[in-house]
Amino acid sequence: MIQTVLIRCPETGAAVSTVHRMRETEFEALTGERAFRCPRCRQVHTWTKDVAWQEKTPAVA
Repeated sequence: MIQTVLIRCPETGAAVSTVHRMRETEFEALTGERAFRCPRCRQVHTWTKDVAWQEKTPAVA
């Protein structure tokens, strides 16, 4: 399943989408830093797998 990668905005404390979507195996294999423009505060944030998590979506029956 492909899921959105989230981080906590360092300015607002809100959980925000990094705009990256990937499978769990791809997420686990990530190395290095990524960057994106935060939709909450409009700042550019960098993140690593250590501070990110994947959005868990409920299974559709």
